[in-house]
Amino acid sequence: MKIERSNVSGAILESIREDIESVEKYEEARKQLAGISLVVISLENQGIPVNLPSHQVKKPEPKRPDSFQSRCAWEITRQSFQLLPDGRRIWVVAGGNEGALYGVQEVLQCLTGVIWAGLEDRDILFGRRKALPAGVQRPLFPYRGRDGGSPNGDNHGLIRWMNRNRWNLWRRNSAYWMSQKEDYRKEILQLCTSRCIHLTLGDHAMHYFLPKEKFLKHPDWFGYRNGKRVLTDQVVIPDCPHLNAELPIQPCYSNQEAAEFITDRMAEHMMSFPQTEIFGLWPHDGVNNWCQCPNCLKKTPYEHLYHLASLLSEKLPSSVVIELIAYSNLLNLPWKKLQPNTRCFTMLCPYLRPYQKRFYQPGAPKLTLGTRYPEPDIINPVDEREYGTLFRKWFRVVKETNQGLGIFEYGGSFYDETRRFDRPRYLYHPGVEIRFDEVSWYARHEVQVFYLCSIFDGWPDIFPQWSLGRILWSLEENPEGLCRQYYQALAGKSGASLREKLSQVQSVLDKEHNPVKQLKLLKEFLLQLPYQKWVKRYLLWIDYVQAGKKSRDYELTKNFTEGARNEEQIQSFLENNRNELTSYVAVDALIRLSMIHQERFTNWLKGAKGTRYTL
Repeated sequence: MKIERSNVSGAILESIREDIESVEKYEEARKQLAGISLVVISLENQGIPVNLPSHQVKKPEPKRPDSFQSRCAWEITRQSFQLLPDGRRIWVVAGGNEGALYGVQEVLQCLTGVIWAGLEDRDILFGRRKALPAGVQRPLFPYRGRDGGSPNGDNHGLIRWMNRNRWNLWRRNSAYWMSQKEDYRKEILQLCTSRCIHLTLGDHAMHYFLPKEKFLKHPDWFGYRNGKRVLTDQVVIPDCPHLNAELPIQPCYSNQEAAEFITDRMAEHMMSFPQTEIFGLWPHDGVNNWCQCPNCLKKTPYEHLYHLASLLSEKLPSSVVIELIAYSNLLNLPWKKLQPNTRCFTMLCPYLRPYQKRFYQPGAPKLTLGTRYPEPDIINPVDEREYGTLFRKWFRVVKETNQGLGIFEYGGSFYDETRRFDRPRYLYHPGVEIRFDEVSWYARHEVQVFYLCSIFDGWPDIFPQWSLGRILWSLEENPEGLCRQYYQALAGKSGASLREKLSQVQSVLDKEHNPVKQLKLLKEFLLQLPYQKWVKRYLLWIDYVQAGKKSRDYELTKNFTEGARNEEQIQSFLENNRNELTSYVAVDALIRLSMIHQERFTNWLKGAKGTRYTL
């Protein structure tokens, strides 16, 4: 395949060539592409040929809109494309550079069945080929984001994988960002430009914007607890009685000098990186750690952050959007009506879910989550359908303030401090069916941003995260079709059986049971297949699930000594298999998770409360 003509930017053109080359490394795919030529045209660029075929793609406005709602529509226009075959030539006509890149990737997927199933080209799979789609192709959500880095430190591989699978938003914590060398920041910015990734700064970086060194000179800028100003203090967590945790205390956001200082620092930070266009205005992480001075207690935590956002929007260029989150104490609805701010969007965070129910299903119990402030709030719901109740309430707040609406979802590898659920430990979670149904519901309810807060997870396979990327782009392929496409590409004629046995394991795990029988059947099936590296990763995953479930059994039977010993064995297992797993999952993150489990076992054994809270 050759590029006959293009008007896209040089960095984007290099990415297009890289994608074509990655596919043409495989002989059968190279045959399918032989003799094909592409004309790739971005309507937002100069150099549009006079013989451009008739099409229905809109040309984006030349200036990025200031309001977030308008920007979302503008982004959808930029990302849209239409494929127009003309003999052995295919015209890729796109609204912007991003759409042009997506359009070429769509051609490759249709003509060769390519699935970019990992960070490296060696992980490419080939599924069924299909006809080029008719009409204009546009994303369901304008912003489809991820949180977390590459498992093996390969930033190029992660950003490339994100783009190839239609993720286009990536978060970098500002404190971490500024702790890195300038070469790192330059590399990331260049990679994001070449792959049309929108970079978000901010995150839980309040300690960077109000450093503890200011405490001696301005103690009144810091949180008030138990009669004094403090940096950290013990907090009460009602649904975690095994903890006596100390957390960073939020600044005194009602102090106007503090608010001005914090937002000045944030504005300076963002203006140092003009390529970035979204700032995540987040507090210190944690729960029940807010300033308790009389002035702060007059407002909900969200109202304090919204006030900061209003100050910040006056100090930032109009090109920068401000992101707020509703989680933990921030789930408490505002007590007073808020002034509109079209530069903001708010994301509801359905934290620590077992994904046993669709969150929007009827039958939710009385709301307990995000209702008790200034008294201590619980950290995750007794019934996940409470998030549906909260969504409906927050939907009204967002609409009244003319903001945008987002969802900040979670996946595997999180520790549930309440110990109601252990499911997130075992990766491969949640199922594609619940993802599809909930994403469909979000789309009908005006959600514009979807973030996945989870480590990159290709273990035992990358299907859950690959399929979510496809679903966020389009609901055209249903869960059954996505499953068939992926597992046939992975395992050929054995794909359907593999998927069936994985689903049986997943179903039992979702019910918080131990899938002993199902894991045995899966292992027996895998051992009958010809040896391949991906088969070994499945076998290792089976060992990991079995070991984790053993720890869960020790926890439930209060055999804490064996539980702690078992966690040491899990850590050794992960370390011993690091080379096999390092390109597919963040091994260090799983080891840290095991260490948290081990620490809890040790505390229970001593009859002592834990002092470290993991949110």
